[in-house]
Amino acid sequence: HERKMFAKKKRKNRKVKLSFIQQSVSILNAFLTVLFLITFHLWVAFCLLLSLEPVEESLLEKYGFPEAGTETRCYTNHALSYDQAKRVPRWVIEHISKQKTLGTMGRKDVCPFVR
Repeated sequence: HERKMFAKKKRKNRKVKLSFIQQSVSILNAFLTVLFLITFHLWVAFCLLLSLEPVEESLLEKYGFPEAGTETRCYTNHALSYDQAKRVPRWVIEHISKQKTLGTMGRKDVCPFVR
C-alpha cells in the first residue's frame, strides 16, 4: 500500500515539475520573441535612418507630392512612391536645374534614343 502511495506522489511531482518547466519555457519563448521583435524594429529604423539622404524639400515639395502611394522615398535629387506589389515606381518627381544638365559628357553616346 505504501509503495502505491509513493508511486502516486512521485508521478504527481513529475507532472508538477513538467508543468513548471513547460510554463517556464513558454514564458521564456514569449520574452525572447518580444525582445527579437523590438530589436528587429529598432534595427530597421536605424538602417532607414542611415539610408536617408538629405533632400531639398522646399524644391521638391513646392507643388506637393501626389496623393497616390503611401510610401514616399526621398533622395538628393528626386522623390518617388514605390509600388511593392509590382516592383515599380508609382510616381517620380525630380528637380532638374540648368546646372545639372550642363557638362562636357556627350549625351548622344550614352543615350541611344538621342540623334
